[in-house]
Amino acid sequence: MAYSSFFGFSVPSGALLEQMAPDSTLTVSLDDGEAWIVRANPVNVQGRQIPMCNSNTAAGMDTGATTVPALVSTWRPKKAIEFEVRTTLIPALELWSGWHFRIHKVRWSPAAIQPGPIRLVDAGFAASGVARTGLLYTENELRMLLDQDAAVVEAWGKDEQSCLILSNGSASGVVDLQTDVIGDGILSTRSPLLLRADANTNLIMQRTVIPAVQHTLVADVVSKSAAEMWLATGVFAVSKTSGLEVNEIRKLWLKRPKIQVAAKLGEEDEIRIMLH
Repeated sequence: MAYSSFFGFSVPSGALLEQMAPDSTLTVSLDDGEAWIVRANPVNVQGRQIPMCNSNTAAGMDTGATTVPALVSTWRPKKAIEFEVRTTLIPALELWSGWHFRIHKVRWSPAAIQPGPIRLVDAGFAASGVARTGLLYTENELRMLLDQDAAVVEAWGKDEQSCLILSNGSASGVVDLQTDVIGDGILSTRSPLLLRADANTNLIMQRTVIPAVQHTLVADVVSKSAAEMWLATGVFAVSKTSGLEVNEIRKLWLKRPKIQVAAKLGEEDEIRIMLH
């Protein structure tokens, strides 16, 4: 969905998730992880304005005259299966440096849900998986990784909601924003993860790691009347060329705005951005 001249992009070496190396995009498995399909050939592409307000603004979705542009498109993993994803992409702006946001509205017919789980992985940018020492990155607690007094500058960490990589003066991370979605149809479980992509799948870096959030839709817990769900992801990336110190990058990570989605089954979702 987005590419960077610093982080480059990856090309697949096989059908498994680590071989697909799906950086900065959404990937779907309709057979519980046996094979993965990367988002491609979107249709019904159109622009949209998203309202933006600060935390002091009234709670109504229609408040405030300020808007930001967004791009909306729809994608089907397989044409023969009634399972589609409509994505609203909110780009990076100076108001939230380093961040862009994706809101996915997933729709399906009862016949499309197989006995096994359906998995969706929303990933950020690929970062180098090798420290300057030549060793692979170690995992740290995310709260320690974000500590302004911490000496750690090359590591990765995750918690229940997010995954962040600090990589030689740059950073790549994702945050699951599903808790910001208000309404019906939220039927997935989530788990942030670090993908260790196959070697030489990235055009710039030999070994890469990719932050991601995996959502699992289990047929056994889906009611027959439910045919939609909403996912929301914040994607964070700061390149070494920005010249920012690691503590400045940590502050940008914590400064993200709140994306609110009012979701109603069978109706258009309402999205707004709340600045702190």
